[in-house]
Amino acid sequence: MSRVLILLLFLAGCGRAAETEKSTNHDDPDQVAEQSLQRQVAPSPPVKKTIPNRSVVVTEKEYGNKWPFTVPSVTLRCVSLPGGDGIIVECDGKKYAINGTAQSTYPAVDPIWRDNPDLPGTKINIGPLIERGTELCN
Repeated sequence: MSRVLILLLFLAGCGRAAETEKSTNHDDPDQVAEQSLQRQVAPSPPVKKTIPNRSVVVTEKEYGNKWPFTVPSVTLRCVSLPGGDGIIVECDGKKYAINGTAQSTYPAVDPIWRDNPDLPGTKINIGPLIERGTELCN
């Protein structure tokens, strides 16, 4: 008899799994069984698909006088971060952020960002490298 009652409680909960969870009256076996079942069959939250890290070596030779760094080459990378895709550069074992998303995790690129000799107080435009890094993310 008790096995039949348990089976009935289990089956009764199956039809109501989509209902919103209510506060449990621990004296009511129907509510306890139903909420227990809902917790067991609740779908898992969707998993965000992360992109693998992607990279390319870029050099001063490619960009000529528009090269924005004080070093002759860097590895440009797209990295998957909690806030979205980060664009970073790496040289001499150090990593630097070049887009806003990456700045939440990596230090600013300022130590290797070249001054613009034509406009004192400004830096060489880093936009083309951010665009190229964004292409790595796609």
